[in-house]
Amino acid sequence: RAVVTVEITSDGRVGGTRISRPSGNDAFDASVRQRLEQAEGAAVPPPPPEVADQYLGRSISFSFSRRN
Repeated sequence: RAVVTVEITSDGRVGGTRISRPSGNDAFDASVRQRLEQAEGAAVPPPPPEVADQYLGRSISFSFSRRN
């Protein structure tokens, strides 16, 4: 499992990305990096207005897990 941090820009796009905790598997981490690079600049679905300030202009973390 690799934990990533993704910046969501104030206009709702993927900004900077990074692996904040690598999985320890070089091939898997390289695959995650490739996906993150492909996502940079892409628009994200707009969050509901009542929670938009919790996501836009901020960074979020989530994880990628390997399928067995």
